[in-house]
Amino acid sequence: MVEDSDDELLLVRMLKSGGYDLSYERVETMADLAKALTATAWDLIISDHHLTDMTSFDVLRVVRQTQLDVPFVIVSGTIGEGDAVEAMKAGADDYILKGNLTRLLPAVERGFGEAAERKARRQDLEALRHSENRFRALIENVSDLITVLSDDHRILYQSPSSETILGYGPDDLVGKSLFDLVEADDRLVLESQIVAARAQPPAMR
Repeated sequence: MVEDSDDELLLVRMLKSGGYDLSYERVETMADLAKALTATAWDLIISDHHLTDMTSFDVLRVVRQTQLDVPFVIVSGTIGEGDAVEAMKAGADDYILKGNLTRLLPAVERGFGEAAERKARRQDLEALRHSENRFRALIENVSDLITVLSDDHRILYQSPSSETILGYGPDDLVGKSLFDLVEADDRLVLESQIVAARAQPPAMR
């Protein structure tokens, strides 16, 4: 709870009434916020908008730098619509006016769902990057010649082995049409081989 008044007591009662078994810490300053974020991985952060030495924008920025996926809900009696929209754009999960706390439990529940989706997307992207790095390391260290072509037969990727096999480095070949690298008499044969390969790729062994 990032709050400089005793309003957090009401919020805690509402969360407990919604079935949440919780422990919490209230902070009021940027220094205390930084210390709390370093000490614990939080499940939820609720912040007032106007605080003694910061606003919810400052709180949100620090939170997203350290705990990317934690739900962040603004509960304020003074936040204007413009600031609320900007906070949502910056990554807040929801904002609630203190005069309408009936929205608190649905907002928290939705925040947990959105945070789980963010975490899943981030993990998927991380797994994809690892997979791409492993694949690149594999194809860049094999002795076979590996070429990736566009639909119009231009070379999009050429493995480093081309320098040993063909005498041309990858930078010499990428961007060129494959047909520019063969004799005119061989182009029809090459095109028929590409069409056949695309129609029925060889099985991986």
